[in-house]
Amino acid sequence: MQYSNARYMIYLIDSFGNRVSELNVADVSQFIRFRAVRTVNNVGALTIRFTGGSQEPAFLPILERLGLLRKDSIIEIWRTTGMVPSLLLDMVWYVRSIQRMLSADGTITIELTAFDSLYLLAGRLCLDVTSRAQNQLIVEGRISEIMTELVFINARATAILGNARRIPNLRVALQSFNEDVSINIDISKGNLLSVLQNLSEMSITKGVPVYFDIECNAANSMLFNIYANQRGVDRRTFQTGGDGRSSIINTNSGIIREMTMLADWTDEVTAVYPWGNNGTAALGFLTDPINQVSPYSTPFAWREAISEGGNTNSQETEFLAYSLLQNRRGTWNVSATLQDTSDFLYGRDWGFGDRIYINAFGAIMDTRINSVEFVIEEKQEIIRIALTVTEDMI
Repeated sequence: MQYSNARYMIYLIDSFGNRVSELNVADVSQFIRFRAVRTVNNVGALTIRFTGGSQEPAFLPILERLGLLRKDSIIEIWRTTGMVPSLLLDMVWYVRSIQRMLSADGTITIELTAFDSLYLLAGRLCLDVTSRAQNQLIVEGRISEIMTELVFINARATAILGNARRIPNLRVALQSFNEDVSINIDISKGNLLSVLQNLSEMSITKGVPVYFDIECNAANSMLFNIYANQRGVDRRTFQTGGDGRSSIINTNSGIIREMTMLADWTDEVTAVYPWGNNGTAALGFLTDPINQVSPYSTPFAWREAISEGGNTNSQETEFLAYSLLQNRRGTWNVSATLQDTSDFLYGRDWGFGDRIYINAFGAIMDTRINSVEFVIEEKQEIIRIALTVTEDMI
């Protein structure tokens, strides 16, 4: 399928990584829409909608009867600009919903909903794999090494907890960063994805951001990885680690179709009183260690909240307080609809999770691309991004 400057191929993949059908070429006229969205550190979603007029799209029931379209069938979307195809958003998608709809005019529509590979981590608990007697589970060390170790031990077969916990085709990059921050945290009964998200939040609070993701080259090749400072590439050319290509998203460059910038302090909290059963309340009010001026930026900026911490681990009680501060910061967010051009291409000049400058209404801001959405509708490609202003600028 050709849309704007890009061509798309959509494949249905079996559990072993073999392509069993090209969903978009069975009958192009029956394909009407897809939407794929990914957000850093969170589960992404894909919806594909087909219509067959007064009959179901012929190839879908056949695939179902053959057992090829079912729960956890895998979808790959390949996008080509120029000559080189790439796996859209570096991700594969697992079917979790098949919906059939009949409209008043007799049109039959089928919609598939699938989730990205982080959905697989949401299906695992953080467990002590050395014992069936699951008691309190406390981990200690650098945040980055805890992340990789938790995925490594909870996404593979073990003698104690059996073979079913293994996530097929998933490898783990066993690495850590020298963030010089050691933590001690109780993760008992924790969901694996939620714990990873909490650890990432903790790293941001401590000023050493660590992000995580599963990178895919194909359905049978997945790698869990961690990233320092941003999920993607640092595109700020004058900063160490930049790739040398100037990447400033500018309203005057023809890249942006639409843009919205929001500065919002409606639900801001600037001082938290940690309340636990471990004496942490004796510390008094805690304020944001990164945005240190926020409680004093105006005569009315001091806004209080209590953080409930029922654990005896004082470090965890403090983390809950700092997490509340982080989640209730004032926010500066930018959203934009982009036009892929030869001067500014997705995958070459920018990508998911990149750190990049944007000129928004005359203000040049240091941002991270937190979310990317691709939509194909009415034979047009729409690319939307959501950017979060970096912590040191809030």
